[in-house]
Amino acid sequence: MLDERTPGRPPHTSMLICTLPRSGSWLLAEGLWRTGLAGRPEEYFRPDWFERFQRAGRLAFQHRLHRLDRWEPPGCAVPGPPVQPRRGFGPFLAEVERIGTTANGVFGLKCHWGQLCQVTPQLRQVPARCPAGPADLLGGWFRGARYVRLVRRDKLRQAISLHRAAATNIWSSSDDPGHRAAGPGPCYDRGRIDELVERLRRWEAAWDRYFETCGAGPLVVTYEELTSNYHTTISRVLRHIGVRPRAAGVPAPRLRKMGDAVTEAWAGWHAAETASRVTAWPAAGKGETPMRSSVIIVDNFYANPAAVRDYALKQRYCYPYQPEADVRAGRRRASWMATRFKAAGECPFKSSFELIGALEYLTGDCIDLDQWNLPFPVNREGKPRPGYRRQPTSCLWNCCFHFKPDTGQELGEGVHNHVVDSWNAVGEDGWAGLLYLSPDAPLRGGLKLWRNVDPTHNYDWMTAKENWELIDDLGNVPNRLLLCRGSIPHSGARGWGASLTDGRLYQTFFFRVRPPVPRDSVLAPV
Repeated sequence: MLDERTPGRPPHTSMLICTLPRSGSWLLAEGLWRTGLAGRPEEYFRPDWFERFQRAGRLAFQHRLHRLDRWEPPGCAVPGPPVQPRRGFGPFLAEVERIGTTANGVFGLKCHWGQLCQVTPQLRQVPARCPAGPADLLGGWFRGARYVRLVRRDKLRQAISLHRAAATNIWSSSDDPGHRAAGPGPCYDRGRIDELVERLRRWEAAWDRYFETCGAGPLVVTYEELTSNYHTTISRVLRHIGVRPRAAGVPAPRLRKMGDAVTEAWAGWHAAETASRVTAWPAAGKGETPMRSSVIIVDNFYANPAAVRDYALKQRYCYPYQPEADVRAGRRRASWMATRFKAAGECPFKSSFELIGALEYLTGDCIDLDQWNLPFPVNREGKPRPGYRRQPTSCLWNCCFHFKPDTGQELGEGVHNHVVDSWNAVGEDGWAGLLYLSPDAPLRGGLKLWRNVDPTHNYDWMTAKENWELIDDLGNVPNRLLLCRGSIPHSGARGWGASLTDGRLYQTFFFRVRPPVPRDSVLAPV
């Protein structure tokens, strides 16, 4: 183990934290710095450090977290006499080593992959001081290199954190005493987040190649274990660099976790949008128009149906046909449960351009997005408010999820359509859709298509079962999408189960379509 050393002596051990942005590196660096035994790990390869050195010829250590208070851990007074201005990268490294070394002879550095790439040309021009392979740029200059590899497993939340930090310039809780209270942050941007996830993965792979090439064996620490077992992780890093932790233990962290409800909401949106991706469909050829269909069956619709089901199980449900208080008090049994209406801006399915594109491709129609994006007024129980018909509305249950228990429904009962339906009216040309999400559903638990014995009464609403003749019985197959025109009389099978997890669980789609453009229509010249 290492002993305390006289201030000002060159370091014999260099702790090099190799990581990526938003991996908890400030939390780790601050914890190690406050022990007074692991150097002063900072991002010395950040461009502003070298720029300051070029201007002044020397550096003074000022940790970015000093703004929290002026506490300095034992033995952390910056050693060394004043130096004359020097401009080269070699002298800069020597100055960094001087201010980054604690009295026990341990130097600390925190380095992101992008920062290493920026200084690689300069590092290659500086003669190596230590025996190391040509691929070990850091170990060739910093004495007694001990690598610590800090990794965050959850790349999605890491990317969300990076997106928000870059937009607000708030990189740690010390930058934001009010915890993001100054003003609104960036908007959710799926494309940008996906781009950052991919970039983080490339950078992580680059660190993998670095260590494979140079042969150095780093201590791997994860963000998840650092945040859940902070003191144990700090002590483990100290032992890795050959330092015995102080008897007083590791000081408590002062930084606050930056992830919040916004982070979790964005992560949930991203997961739901990912789940709503559909199996790739072929592109229609130039000039091709799909023939008009009235019923469409698509198997394996979602690319990840398990994730869609998981999303559905976590939603808030209401009781459309019974008072909520009666159901919760056990006075009445729910005959149906449906998720509450969500505006397009709050629903990852309604806001998914991929889902909309898939529905348009399958039906051959253009969805009326004006109607798709309209609100629907509901009360605190999720039921339509009185007078909702007096204004244009969306469909109440578009992109909603449903649970139907066994209510004893007999074949032929509950036949309806979505032309005269007031909650989910789509017109004769619009579409109603069901997506089945029960993994062990009985095949006969699907959709029934009917016609009235009197053709002039096809738009009757849930009349006696003797008035209807069964045309088709479409099976309940998991991840099967059924689409039918709003004019087709239909009914669902009787439900089963007693809860969301074991009952008839499915998703619905209801949307109007725009009138087709005549083939011979042309634009008159202006």
